Amino acid sequence: MIDVDVLVLTYKRPALLADTLDSLARQQLPPGYGMNIIVIDNDAAQSARATVSRFQAEFGAVRYVCETEANIAKARNRALAEARSRYAAFIDDDEVASPQWLATLLRAREQYRASVVVGPVMPLLPVDTPRWVIAGRFFDRPRRVTGTIANPGAGGTGNVLLDLHEVSRTRVLFDASYGIWGGEDTDFFQRLAAAGVNAVWCDEAEAHEYVQPHRLKIRWLMRRSFIGGHCFARIFDKEQNSWWHATRALKYAGISASFLLLVPVSAFGGMTGIARTLCRSSRHWGRSVGLWGLFAGSASGKQQRRVAHAG
Repeated sequence: MIDVDVLVLTYKRPALLADTLDSLARQQLPPGYGMNIIVIDNDAAQSARATVSRFQAEFGAVRYVCETEANIAKARNRALAEARSRYAAFIDDDEVASPQWLATLLRAREQYRASVVVGPVMPLLPVDTPRWVIAGRFFDRPRRVTGTIANPGAGGTGNVLLDLHEVSRTRVLFDASYGIWGGEDTDFFQRLAAAGVNAVWCDEAEAHEYVQPHRLKIRWLMRRSFIGGHCFARIFDKEQNSWWHATRALKYAGISASFLLLVPVSAFGGMTGIARTLCRSSRHWGRSVGLWGLFAGSASGKQQRRVAHAG
Protein backbone atom coordinates (compact mmCIF):
# COMPACT_ATOMS: atom_id res chain seq x y z
CA MET A 1 0.00 0.00 0.00
CA ILE A 2 1.33 3.43 -1.02
CA ASP A 3 0.12 6.25 1.20
CA VAL A 4 -0.43 9.83 0.09
CA ASP A 5 -0.68 12.70 2.59
CA VAL A 6 -3.19 15.37 1.62
CA LEU A 7 -2.16 18.67 3.22
CA VAL A 8 -4.90 21.22 3.91
CA LEU A 9 -3.90 24.62 5.24
CA THR A 10 -6.69 26.61 6.86
CA TYR A 11 -7.22 29.98 8.50
CA LYS A 12 -10.54 30.97 10.09
CA ARG A 13 -12.75 29.29 7.46
CA PRO A 14 -14.29 26.31 9.27
CA ALA A 15 -17.42 26.13 7.12
CA LEU A 16 -15.43 26.07 3.88
CA LEU A 17 -12.97 23.63 5.41
CA ALA A 18 -15.84 21.22 6.08
CA ASP A 19 -16.68 21.20 2.36
CA THR A 20 -13.03 20.56 1.51
CA LEU A 21 -12.83 17.62 3.90
CA ASP A 22 -16.12 16.19 2.60
CA SER A 23 -14.74 16.24 -0.94
CA LEU A 24 -11.59 14.45 0.23
CA ALA A 25 -13.69 11.76 1.91
CA ARG A 26 -15.26 11.03 -1.49
CA GLN A 27 -11.95 10.45 -3.27
CA GLN A 28 -11.87 7.34 -5.47
CA LEU A 29 -8.31 6.13 -5.13
CA PRO A 30 -6.67 3.64 -7.51
CA PRO A 31 -5.88 0.15 -6.18
CA GLY A 32 -2.83 0.01 -3.94
CA TYR A 33 -3.10 3.59 -2.65
CA GLY A 34 -4.25 4.97 0.70
CA MET A 35 -4.84 8.54 1.84
CA ASN A 36 -4.05 10.43 5.04
CA ILE A 37 -5.34 13.94 5.65
CA ILE A 38 -3.35 16.49 7.65
CA VAL A 39 -5.04 19.80 8.49
CA ILE A 40 -2.66 22.61 9.42
CA ASP A 41 -4.53 25.37 11.24
CA ASN A 42 -2.69 28.70 10.98
CA ASP A 43 -5.01 30.29 13.55
CA ALA A 44 -3.57 30.35 17.06
CA ALA A 45 -7.15 30.26 18.41
CA GLN A 46 -7.55 26.84 16.73
CA SER A 47 -10.79 27.77 14.98
CA ALA A 48 -10.60 24.65 12.78
CA ARG A 49 -10.24 22.10 15.58
CA ALA A 50 -13.98 21.50 16.07
CA THR A 51 -14.54 20.97 12.35
CA VAL A 52 -11.68 18.49 12.16
CA SER A 53 -12.91 16.68 15.28
CA ARG A 54 -16.35 16.17 13.71
CA PHE A 55 -14.75 14.90 10.55
CA GLN A 56 -12.47 12.49 12.40
CA ALA A 57 -15.52 10.61 13.68
CA GLU A 58 -16.49 9.79 10.07
CA PHE A 59 -13.08 9.53 8.43
CA GLY A 60 -10.36 8.15 10.66
CA ALA A 61 -7.20 9.02 8.75
CA VAL A 62 -7.13 12.74 9.53
CA ARG A 63 -4.74 14.60 11.81
CA TYR A 64 -4.96 18.13 13.22
CA VAL A 65 -1.91 20.39 13.65
CA CYS A 66 -1.83 24.03 14.71
CA GLU A 67 0.90 26.38 13.49
CA THR A 68 0.44 29.36 15.80
CA GLU A 69 2.56 31.89 13.90
CA ALA A 70 0.39 33.60 11.29
CA ASN A 71 2.62 33.13 8.26
CA ILE A 72 1.42 31.08 5.29
CA ALA A 73 4.94 30.10 4.24
CA LYS A 74 5.78 28.79 7.71
CA ALA A 75 2.47 26.93 7.79
CA ARG A 76 3.32 25.27 4.47
CA ASN A 77 6.73 24.27 5.79
CA ARG A 78 5.02 22.84 8.86
CA ALA A 79 2.79 20.82 6.52
CA LEU A 80 5.82 19.38 4.74
CA ALA A 81 7.44 18.57 8.08
CA GLU A 82 4.30 16.76 9.26
CA ALA A 83 4.01 14.63 6.11
CA ARG A 84 5.14 11.06 6.59
CA SER A 85 4.48 9.57 3.15
CA ARG A 86 6.56 9.78 0.02
CA TYR A 87 3.82 11.68 -1.83
CA ALA A 88 1.90 14.69 -0.61
CA ALA A 89 -0.82 16.79 -2.23
CA PHE A 90 -1.74 20.35 -1.30
CA ILE A 91 -5.28 21.68 -1.54
CA ASP A 92 -6.66 24.92 -0.05
CA ASP A 93 -9.43 25.20 2.52
CA ASP A 94 -11.74 27.10 0.14
CA GLU A 95 -11.60 24.38 -2.52
CA VAL A 96 -13.42 21.14 -3.22
CA ALA A 97 -11.78 18.29 -5.09
CA SER A 98 -13.46 16.26 -7.83
CA PRO A 99 -13.85 12.55 -6.87
CA GLN A 100 -11.02 11.52 -9.21
CA TRP A 101 -8.77 14.43 -8.25
CA LEU A 102 -6.06 12.56 -6.35
CA ALA A 103 -6.23 9.45 -8.52
CA THR A 104 -5.71 11.58 -11.64
CA LEU A 105 -2.70 13.36 -10.13
CA LEU A 106 -1.18 10.01 -9.21
CA ARG A 107 -1.72 8.57 -12.69
CA ALA A 108 -0.08 11.60 -14.27
CA ARG A 109 2.89 11.29 -11.93
CA GLU A 110 3.36 7.68 -12.94
CA GLN A 111 2.75 8.21 -16.64
CA TYR A 112 5.11 11.17 -17.03
CA ARG A 113 7.56 10.19 -14.26
CA ALA A 114 7.15 13.64 -12.78
CA SER A 115 8.18 14.82 -9.33
CA VAL A 116 5.56 17.59 -9.35
CA VAL A 117 2.09 17.41 -10.90
CA VAL A 118 0.02 20.60 -11.08
CA GLY A 119 -3.73 20.68 -11.72
CA PRO A 120 -6.26 23.43 -12.51
CA VAL A 121 -8.20 25.39 -9.92
CA MET A 122 -11.55 26.50 -11.32
CA PRO A 123 -13.73 29.25 -9.81
CA LEU A 124 -17.13 28.68 -8.22
CA LEU A 125 -18.78 32.10 -8.39
CA PRO A 126 -21.74 33.16 -6.21
CA VAL A 127 -25.11 33.17 -7.96
CA ASP A 128 -25.35 36.96 -7.65
CA THR A 129 -21.93 37.65 -9.18
CA PRO A 130 -22.02 40.95 -11.13
CA ARG A 131 -22.14 40.52 -14.89
CA TRP A 132 -19.01 42.61 -15.38
CA VAL A 133 -17.00 40.12 -13.29
CA ILE A 134 -18.26 37.17 -15.35
CA ALA A 135 -17.58 38.98 -18.63
CA GLY A 136 -14.05 39.90 -17.51
CA ARG A 137 -13.21 36.30 -16.52
CA PHE A 138 -11.14 37.74 -13.67
CA PHE A 139 -11.02 34.46 -11.80
CA ASP A 140 -10.24 32.17 -14.72
CA ARG A 141 -6.76 30.69 -14.80
CA PRO A 142 -4.75 29.37 -17.74
CA ARG A 143 -5.14 25.69 -18.56
CA ARG A 144 -2.73 23.48 -20.47
CA VAL A 145 -2.62 20.15 -22.21
CA THR A 146 -1.95 17.26 -19.85
CA GLY A 147 1.67 16.19 -19.87
CA THR A 148 3.07 19.57 -20.87
CA ILE A 149 5.86 20.95 -18.73
CA ALA A 150 4.50 23.22 -16.03
CA ASN A 151 6.56 26.40 -15.98
CA PRO A 152 7.70 27.65 -12.54
CA GLY A 153 5.08 30.38 -12.46
CA ALA A 154 2.31 27.81 -12.98
CA GLY A 155 3.01 26.02 -9.74
CA GLY A 156 0.51 26.65 -6.98
CA THR A 157 -0.32 24.97 -3.72
CA GLY A 158 -4.05 24.98 -4.40
CA ASN A 159 -3.76 21.83 -6.49
CA VAL A 160 -0.44 20.01 -6.64
CA LEU A 161 1.13 16.61 -5.96
CA LEU A 162 4.73 16.42 -4.75
CA ASP A 163 7.27 13.63 -4.58
CA LEU A 164 8.69 14.51 -1.18
CA HIS A 165 11.83 12.46 -1.76
CA GLU A 166 12.73 14.81 -4.61
CA VAL A 167 11.70 17.92 -2.72
CA SER A 168 13.77 16.98 0.33
CA ARG A 169 16.76 16.26 -1.94
CA THR A 170 16.75 19.89 -3.08
CA ARG A 171 16.35 21.24 0.48
CA VAL A 172 13.98 23.84 -0.96
CA LEU A 173 11.46 25.21 1.53
CA PHE A 174 8.88 27.98 1.43
CA ASP A 175 10.44 31.39 2.06
CA ALA A 176 8.92 32.99 5.17
CA SER A 177 9.59 36.49 3.80
CA TYR A 178 6.64 35.91 1.44
CA GLY A 179 4.42 34.78 4.30
CA ILE A 180 2.42 38.01 4.58
CA TRP A 181 2.35 39.35 1.03
CA GLY A 182 1.94 36.00 -0.68
CA GLY A 183 3.84 34.58 -3.64
CA GLU A 184 5.54 31.96 -1.51
CA ASP A 185 4.23 29.15 -3.71
CA THR A 186 5.47 30.70 -6.97
CA ASP A 187 8.89 31.29 -5.40
CA PHE A 188 8.94 27.71 -4.07
CA PHE A 189 8.22 26.13 -7.45
CA GLN A 190 10.63 28.48 -9.20
CA ARG A 191 13.45 27.27 -6.94
CA LEU A 192 12.40 23.63 -7.34
CA ALA A 193 12.62 24.04 -11.11
CA ALA A 194 16.06 25.66 -10.79
CA ALA A 195 17.12 22.64 -8.74
CA GLY A 196 16.15 20.32 -11.61
CA VAL A 197 12.82 19.02 -10.32
CA ASN A 198 10.53 18.21 -13.24
CA ALA A 199 6.89 19.32 -13.16
CA VAL A 200 3.99 18.52 -15.50
CA TRP A 201 0.46 19.76 -15.91
CA CYS A 202 -2.55 17.48 -15.44
CA ASP A 203 -5.66 19.17 -16.79
CA GLU A 204 -8.08 16.47 -15.65
CA ALA A 205 -7.21 16.81 -11.95
CA GLU A 206 -9.76 19.50 -11.23
CA ALA A 207 -10.26 21.37 -7.98
CA HIS A 208 -12.90 24.07 -7.61
CA GLU A 209 -12.49 27.22 -5.53
CA TYR A 210 -15.31 29.11 -3.83
CA VAL A 211 -14.93 32.79 -4.70
CA GLN A 212 -15.99 34.85 -1.69
CA PRO A 213 -18.29 37.87 -2.23
CA HIS A 214 -15.74 40.41 -0.95
CA ARG A 215 -13.48 39.46 -3.86
CA LEU A 216 -16.04 40.59 -6.43
CA LYS A 217 -14.99 44.22 -6.16
CA ILE A 218 -12.58 46.33 -8.18
CA ARG A 219 -10.63 47.27 -5.05
CA TRP A 220 -9.89 43.62 -4.26
CA LEU A 221 -8.97 42.81 -7.88
CA MET A 222 -6.59 45.78 -7.96
CA ARG A 223 -4.96 44.69 -4.72
CA ARG A 224 -4.49 41.17 -6.09
CA SER A 225 -2.93 42.60 -9.26
CA PHE A 226 -0.59 44.83 -7.24
CA ILE A 227 0.57 41.88 -5.13
CA GLY A 228 1.06 39.79 -8.28
CA GLY A 229 3.29 42.45 -9.83
CA HIS A 230 5.20 42.98 -6.60
CA CYS A 231 5.84 39.26 -6.17
CA PHE A 232 6.85 38.87 -9.82
CA ALA A 233 9.58 41.46 -9.34
CA ARG A 234 10.86 39.86 -6.13
CA ILE A 235 10.93 36.36 -7.64
CA PHE A 236 11.87 36.78 -11.29
CA ASP A 237 13.80 40.08 -11.33
CA LYS A 238 15.99 39.66 -8.26
CA GLU A 239 19.05 38.38 -10.16
CA GLN A 240 19.39 41.59 -12.17
CA ASN A 241 21.76 44.37 -11.12
CA SER A 242 20.74 47.49 -9.20
CA TRP A 243 20.92 49.76 -12.28
CA TRP A 244 18.49 47.45 -14.10
CA HIS A 245 16.17 47.49 -11.06
CA ALA A 246 16.13 51.28 -10.94
CA THR A 247 15.52 51.86 -14.64
CA ARG A 248 12.83 49.18 -14.89
CA ALA A 249 11.12 50.55 -11.78
CA LEU A 250 10.78 53.89 -13.54
CA LYS A 251 9.60 52.17 -16.71
CA TYR A 252 6.82 50.24 -14.98
CA ALA A 253 5.77 53.28 -12.96
CA GLY A 254 5.31 55.09 -16.29
CA ILE A 255 3.33 52.21 -17.76
CA SER A 256 1.12 52.16 -14.67
CA ALA A 257 0.43 55.88 -15.06
CA SER A 258 -0.37 55.46 -18.76
CA PHE A 259 -3.03 52.87 -17.95
CA LEU A 260 -4.61 55.27 -15.46
CA LEU A 261 -4.85 57.85 -18.23
CA LEU A 262 -6.72 55.28 -20.33
CA VAL A 263 -9.45 54.75 -17.74
CA PRO A 264 -11.87 57.24 -19.38
CA VAL A 265 -11.45 55.45 -22.71
CA SER A 266 -11.86 52.03 -21.09
CA ALA A 267 -15.25 53.16 -19.76
CA PHE A 268 -16.65 52.39 -23.23
CA GLY A 269 -16.20 48.75 -22.23
CA GLY A 270 -18.32 49.28 -19.13
CA MET A 271 -17.24 48.13 -15.69
CA THR A 272 -15.35 45.22 -17.25
CA GLY A 273 -13.18 47.60 -19.28
CA ILE A 274 -12.55 49.89 -16.33
CA ALA A 275 -11.63 46.99 -14.05
CA ARG A 276 -9.24 45.47 -16.60
CA THR A 277 -7.46 48.80 -17.08
CA LEU A 278 -7.17 49.51 -13.36
CA CYS A 279 -5.85 45.99 -12.72
CA ARG A 280 -3.20 46.40 -15.42
CA SER A 281 -2.16 49.69 -13.87
CA SER A 282 -2.00 48.09 -10.42
CA ARG A 283 0.07 45.15 -11.63
CA HIS A 284 2.67 47.42 -13.25
CA TRP A 285 2.72 49.64 -10.18
CA GLY A 286 3.25 46.57 -8.00
CA ARG A 287 6.18 45.51 -10.14
CA SER A 288 7.63 49.02 -9.96
CA VAL A 289 7.39 49.03 -6.17
CA GLY A 290 8.95 45.56 -6.03
CA LEU A 291 11.83 46.68 -8.23
CA TRP A 292 12.41 49.76 -6.09
CA GLY A 293 12.58 47.47 -3.08
CA LEU A 294 15.22 45.35 -4.80
CA PHE A 295 17.16 48.47 -5.76
CA ALA A 296 17.01 49.84 -2.22
CA GLY A 297 18.06 46.50 -0.77
CA SER A 298 20.98 46.30 -3.18
CA ALA A 299 22.08 49.86 -2.36
CA SER A 300 21.83 49.15 1.37
CA GLY A 301 23.84 45.97 0.95
CA LYS A 302 26.59 47.82 -0.91
CA GLN A 303 26.72 50.48 1.80
CA GLN A 304 27.04 47.82 4.51
CA ARG A 305 29.86 46.14 2.60
CA ARG A 306 31.71 49.46 2.30
CA VAL A 307 31.38 50.05 6.05
CA ALA A 308 32.57 46.54 6.82
CA HIS A 309 35.50 46.93 4.45
CA ALA A 310 36.43 50.27 5.96
CA GLY A 311 36.32 48.72 9.44
